[in-house]
Amino acid sequence: MKILVVILSVVVLLLGIFVGGIALGFIPDTFGLRGSLGLSDSKAVEAEAPAPPPTPRERLGPPPFLLSVRTLTVPVIVDGRLVRSANISARILVDPAKSNIFLRRGHILSAVFLEELMVLLPQQLELVGHFNMAEIKARLRDVANRALEENVVQEVLISGFSETTGNPPQQ
Repeated sequence: MKILVVILSVVVLLLGIFVGGIALGFIPDTFGLRGSLGLSDSKAVEAEAPAPPPTPRERLGPPPFLLSVRTLTVPVIVDGRLVRSANISARILVDPAKSNIFLRRGHILSAVFLEELMVLLPQQLELVGHFNMAEIKARLRDVANRALEENVVQEVLISGFSETTGNPPQQ
């Protein structure tokens, strides 16, 4: 009889330690006993599992659809003389919904850009004395949209620009 009382008290003691460990969070609640014992605290549950921070793609949206155009070497000819030579590298920001039009007809942009820049750069050099990048970007965007017959190009980004002086005049 004494042994039965000792065994029963040890079982009750272990059960109390087990429930206390679950209630205090020392023992993980794998059986879901916290809720059935009336110990679940919704604030504590929320504090234990905060929402993960948004990923960069969720915060910023999909990446832009940028396409590179080959580097153009544009001769700047004023009064029949080569005055300078400009190297321009550009990237084009394309509307993702209309990217198939660009992929189908984008090969003509290098020729169209070269043709436009051969007219624009000498004009800028004669009128202003230097190259205006904002005007160059705007004109290239307009020319690209005219060549592709739709508003496919959202922006033209100049990724590189360098210029060299032309050959000195022959005497």
